[in-house]
Amino acid sequence: MLSPFVDDKGIIRVGGRVDKAIVTYGTKHLLLLPHDHFVSRLIIQEAHRCGHPGVATTGAKTRTNYWIVRGHELAKAAKYKCVLCREMELKTETQIMADLQQHRTAPNTTPFYCTSCDYFGHFTVKIGRNKTAKYYGVIFACLNTRAVHL
Repeated sequence: MLSPFVDDKGIIRVGGRVDKAIVTYGTKHLLLLPHDHFVSRLIIQEAHRCGHPGVATTGAKTRTNYWIVRGHELAKAAKYKCVLCREMELKTETQIMADLQQHRTAPNTTPFYCTSCDYFGHFTVKIGRNKTAKYYGVIFACLNTRAVHL
């Protein structure tokens, strides 16, 4: 709960449960600012320009001195409008895949005419009571029909 009050200078401040904290008066009772005021936007923009942090960090920086109503929305808007932040965002790379080889797209070829193979293993297999052996496998894949043979 914010518990706003007017101090002796006529400034609206935020109260709360931190009255007994051993910090300065300005830290305990933050200035209350509306979200649609020009000064609120300037404070958020200045906090954002110092390092161009994320939305949560910008909001936390402003909450050291000011309590801006709906400040999270202003911090999101500042990050969205920042040109430098837009440039620094990761851009997804697009990669063009190579064309398929002719024997992979040839029609009416019999299965396993063109194949690829891959080896896998080792698997330890128990033979009898005290004996084990290593086994390996091979996968044959048809390049045209994508059928698999182990």
